[in-house]
Amino acid sequence: MKASSYSVDLSATKPKNSPRHYALLWWCLLSSMAIAYWSYFASDRYISEAHIIIQSTDINSGQSMDFGSLLTGMNTSNSSDQMLLRDRLLSMDMLAILESQLHLRQHYANPNMDKIARMWSETVPQEWFYDYY
Repeated sequence: MKASSYSVDLSATKPKNSPRHYALLWWCLLSSMAIAYWSYFASDRYISEAHIIIQSTDINSGQSMDFGSLLTGMNTSNSSDQMLLRDRLLSMDMLAILESQLHLRQHYANPNMDKIARMWSETVPQEWFYDYY
C-alpha cells in the first residue's frame, strides 16, 4: 500500500490586506495623532460670555407684543427681570456663595451617590465644577 501525501496550500490561510484593514489602520493612526495633539500640544481655550439687557429705551410705543407673549398669552414685561435673576442664579458668583455655605463640591463628589452621574473628584478645576453645577 502506497502512503499518500497530502499537501496543504498555506497561502489560502494567510490574511489578506483588504481596504477595510487599511482604513482601520488609517483611522487608528489619525485618532492617535489627534489625541496626542489635544493632550499635549493644544493650548487651553477660554470662553467669555456676556448678557446685555436694555431696561428702557427712549421710544414709547405703548404696550408691545413680543414673541413670548404670543406663545404664552401672558405679558412678559418682567422678562428682563427674569433674565437678570436667571443669570444671577447661574453665575460663578452664586456658585461660590453656595459652595461656601453648602459645600457643594463635597456633596456632588460623594462616593456613596450615583456612580455614573456624580462628580468624580472634589479637586476638579473651577470651570469643570461650574459646568457640573
